[in-house]
Amino acid sequence: MTTRAMTTRLAAATLATLVSVTAAAEPAAPAPQSGDPGMKTRFHEVLPFKPLASPRPLRHGEQVTCDRDCTVPLSEGGSIRLEAGAVARAAHPLFVRFDGHEMALQCPVIDLISGTITVIYASAGIHPPLIVSRRYEPTVAIHRGQARVRALPTRSAIAPLAGTVDARTGKGWSTLELSQAYTLAQGKLTARPALTAPSWADSGEHQRPIGLAATGPRALVESGWTPQTGAARHTVEIAASRSFETVIERQMVDAPQAHFATTLPEGRYFARVSATDVDGLRTGFSALRPLRVVRASLPPGGFLAGPDTVVVPDGAFLRLLDTQDVEMSVGRSAFHSVPTELGAPVGRDAAVLLRLAGERTTATAVTVARRGLRAHVALSPSLPVWPADPIVAVVRFADPSGRVDTAALEPDLEVTVGSATIPASWRREGATWHASIPGRSLAGPALVQVTARDANGNELGWGFVEVIASSDKRLAAAQ
Repeated sequence: MTTRAMTTRLAAATLATLVSVTAAAEPAAPAPQSGDPGMKTRFHEVLPFKPLASPRPLRHGEQVTCDRDCTVPLSEGGSIRLEAGAVARAAHPLFVRFDGHEMALQCPVIDLISGTITVIYASAGIHPPLIVSRRYEPTVAIHRGQARVRALPTRSAIAPLAGTVDARTGKGWSTLELSQAYTLAQGKLTARPALTAPSWADSGEHQRPIGLAATGPRALVESGWTPQTGAARHTVEIAASRSFETVIERQMVDAPQAHFATTLPEGRYFARVSATDVDGLRTGFSALRPLRVVRASLPPGGFLAGPDTVVVPDGAFLRLLDTQDVEMSVGRSAFHSVPTELGAPVGRDAAVLLRLAGERTTATAVTVARRGLRAHVALSPSLPVWPADPIVAVVRFADPSGRVDTAALEPDLEVTVGSATIPASWRREGATWHASIPGRSLAGPALVQVTARDANGNELGWGFVEVIASSDKRLAAAQ
């Protein structure tokens, strides 16, 4: 092919339609959202953006922006992904001369006005590089490959991701290394190690991919990742499907906090995380971290002593609902299917691991503990004579595990004489309750009993004393 024919072919390909807008995905960037991403266009900075009703080619000079991440494919192959709020312009082709023996080429141009774009550029055969310009000045040349470019007020940030990427330095071009990120200001490049997509941690304080919704329709789930030097913040996205067609939650997490936490309703979810450096360059997303919320039903008197500790009274069971895809290991036993009920352990607290079937990284530690709350009931004197002697009742609550705030407990305290319940006036002093039970006339000896129960009617302790009736002369004399 002659030089003239080659130039004609390049010019024809370049002056063809430059870009058209769609919601297509590209492999190295975050997956696009389904539906209308809020794409808008205009032809000048002073004009308002107008919604783009349907995909169509962009004309030279036309600007595009999106309410959330979207993709603009190139007519010659490849695509441009705009992060939410970025503004890019389809500029007229430029004649650009590169270093070495390459002749001046008429290259397609995307002018980055603001925000961040990721460019994948490659096509079969001979083609000129794609130029990303700032204020119409050539900044980055992508020959065949991929790069992320961010426009900042006084500089540009560049992360070459694949292939051959050049940056304009003074009157020449410098080839960028794929392991580095760059700041370009006044024709000078400054390099630093490039961030990579974060990796999820398999263990640690914040490893809780499975939550138990036992006190309401939602439960806490959280997970951490390995911190990276140079990261300024992280973006966590959560969706109900692997495709992330609909993101149900997005969190921005500062770099020192290398974990996220949220509450989700019963169901299965997926999380992914990306890192952003000091110049605002964002990495691709991590691998997916499966999440699961299992619905659980607490027995009367049972409670959650934190997101990973379930306290169960003696003889009661925690019911687990919809655990078809969940496995359990108790102690050091092998994983097996989860039973529908978990009872209070006989001895020490039971250490339980829950995980999604076959998903090793979702193992979540849960402690099932027997409720240790008890009431000690003391009644004096030891052999009162009624109606002359009142009975002093002292009920002291204790929880050796420390999981129950006994000073805030609201117990049910019942006083009975025989089979009849009688009223008593109780007063609290911290975890101790006091009452004076006045005497009453009796036909003969009787038992006075004080029973302590929790708010659900579970018995915590009891005490009794025998009462002598003053009318019983023989018993009174024996006293």
